[in-house]
Amino acid sequence: MQEQQLETIDQEIHLRDYYHVIKKRRQVIGLFAAITFTLVFLGTFAVTPLYEADTQVLIEKTKDNDLTVTTGMLSYDPEFLQTQFEIIKSNNVVYRVIDRLKLDTKYRRYFLGDKEGFLSAAMADIKGFFSSSGKGENLSLQGKEQTDADRIAAIIQKRIQTTPLRNTKIVSVTYRDPNPIMSSMVVNAMVDSYMAELLEIKMHASNYALQWMTAKAEEERKKLQKSEMTLQKYRQDNNIVTVENKQVVVPGKLAEFSVQLSKAQALRKESEDLYNQLHVQENNPEAIESHPLLASNLALQRIRDQILLADQKIAELTAKYGAKHPVMIKALSDKEILNQEKGREIKRIVQTIKNQYTLARSQEQNIANLLEGSKQEMLAVNEKMIQYDIMQRESETNRALYDALIKNIKQQGATEQSQMVNVWVVKQAQPPGSPATPKKIRNILLGLVLGLFGGIGCAFFIEYLDNTVKSSEEVERRFKVPVLGAVGQLDEKGKSIESIIIDDPRSPTAECYKSIRSSLLLSSPDHPPKTLLITSVEPQEGKTTTSLNIARTLAQTGSKVILLDCDMRKPRLHTLLGISNRVGLSTYLSGNTDKEIAAKLEEGHVTVIPAGPIPPNPSELLGSERMANLLKGLAVKFDYIIMDTPPILSVTDSLVLSHLVAGVVMVTRAGKTNYELLGRGLKMLQSIHASLLGVVINGMNEKVSGDYYYGGYYQHYYAAPEPEPQEQSAA
Repeated sequence: MQEQQLETIDQEIHLRDYYHVIKKRRQVIGLFAAITFTLVFLGTFAVTPLYEADTQVLIEKTKDNDLTVTTGMLSYDPEFLQTQFEIIKSNNVVYRVIDRLKLDTKYRRYFLGDKEGFLSAAMADIKGFFSSSGKGENLSLQGKEQTDADRIAAIIQKRIQTTPLRNTKIVSVTYRDPNPIMSSMVVNAMVDSYMAELLEIKMHASNYALQWMTAKAEEERKKLQKSEMTLQKYRQDNNIVTVENKQVVVPGKLAEFSVQLSKAQALRKESEDLYNQLHVQENNPEAIESHPLLASNLALQRIRDQILLADQKIAELTAKYGAKHPVMIKALSDKEILNQEKGREIKRIVQTIKNQYTLARSQEQNIANLLEGSKQEMLAVNEKMIQYDIMQRESETNRALYDALIKNIKQQGATEQSQMVNVWVVKQAQPPGSPATPKKIRNILLGLVLGLFGGIGCAFFIEYLDNTVKSSEEVERRFKVPVLGAVGQLDEKGKSIESIIIDDPRSPTAECYKSIRSSLLLSSPDHPPKTLLITSVEPQEGKTTTSLNIARTLAQTGSKVILLDCDMRKPRLHTLLGISNRVGLSTYLSGNTDKEIAAKLEEGHVTVIPAGPIPPNPSELLGSERMANLLKGLAVKFDYIIMDTPPILSVTDSLVLSHLVAGVVMVTRAGKTNYELLGRGLKMLQSIHASLLGVVINGMNEKVSGDYYYGGYYQHYYAAPEPEPQEQSAA
């Protein structure tokens, strides 16, 4: 249960971080959304509205089977519809539309406008040159100039679209035009022109075929007439009598005898082979019995079955009786009788086969004699029929070719008006009532959505690229160090953050420094750290201002505080406070002065030691024994010692002093300090085992960082303080 609560808290924090990023980058999101919406809005209303008219057409491929036409998609043809789409968009169909609607004359200005001016003509020539120079299709080089019909055809071909309806044979043909009436006129005329083009393709092919077949049929008719007259004259000269152009007497006898001889020879061969097989195995009854012919004999099969049953009976009786038992003797006698019967049946079958063989051989000889006589008679006729057959084949070939041509001519004439593609208009195009493009409401909503989500994406991308300190939670999560407090930006005019503790102690900024003071006082378990070193990663991150304001807030508790400007390379504290810098820490550490180097501020409990003149060796002075003794002496007189030191990545002064103090405070600036550099600085302090108390974040902007606690809370709580009650005058 506890784990689920923790997961819920983590998720809520995660979503809140997203909200903070969106809130912080809301200006980027708004700018991106505004630009996107403006571009989409202007683009939508700048585009010329186009009206789309569509007609639906059922397109089917037909199959010609003689004079019967069957419709339907008989076989899968992936190229069929694509071919029809190309025909619809072809130049022939488009030019038919132009001629039908007189687009190049009556509606010329509607498509082309006024192109008679010199400038328009020059621009058209330049455009035509660049569009054709890369393809080598310059019309002027080919001796052909582009006409108005060509330009209109190109416009129509770009606007026409063909789309097959899913799971149907219906095709949607659409055309877009600025005029709704023109769009419906063109798309309807396009379908009509497409149907006319299909018919013309069919008629052109049929006419060409008819012309060729007619001329060829006349030529074949003359050849047929000549060959038939030659055949008839030869028949008369040689006294050849035929029935249906065939010799039927002698050839019939010869054919019949040949068939009979073949059958007789086959029968004789079969009987002879069978007889020889049985004759060779005459002394081997078992081999004869295994012959396929005898094995399939039903009578013999019946006897074998009876013998098998007798064997089974003998086997059963053997187990019960002896060999001389009457029952056993009778069973053996029955088996012997069956074996004798089987032998007689085998001899009968063999004798039958022998008789068949003798008869077949005699019949073969008789038929062979008859066939030989017929052959002699046929030889005399064949000599005359050789030439007759040649002439007859030529005549038949000519007749077959002529008949085929006549049949095709009649079929082509009957099917000349039919089409190979059947087209039905399922839906006529009507003038559309509203433009198809642009869809203003959709585009505006889309632009708004794209702008909003694109801006959010851009905001998160910028956030991803921003590697600077943005929130206290992120610092604590990355480096596992506490954040002592965050100071917001001071946007009020006429106020200085260096004197905000004195000028406006109840302001949100002053309260931020008081919160940092409380964190410092509670940073050690036994007692508050007495000596504090204030440093930063890079210059201009507010360490001097932070040092001064922390010293003032500690002094407001009644404690004695001394502030040391240990930045002897670029000292700034004396400038903020308006005190002299002629003598200071550098002159004291170098032993060049015995004067008082400390200056007490007007607020009472803060004493300041300026940096003094810039020495040539600040690191050596700060790490000297004299510096350590100075701190020991000051610790006796003051409750808190605050040291403003140079940036830790620039010089080693802060690292040298870190061993002499009870705690180190790292100052960063939101939106400026890089996480990588901050990590390097913290790692340097950890490597020398410095006592790091925490991090202070300057310049926190609630609008940018989304850190509600350090921005919104104080502004809400302290923005309008209640007026203090007026004291009543004494009576």
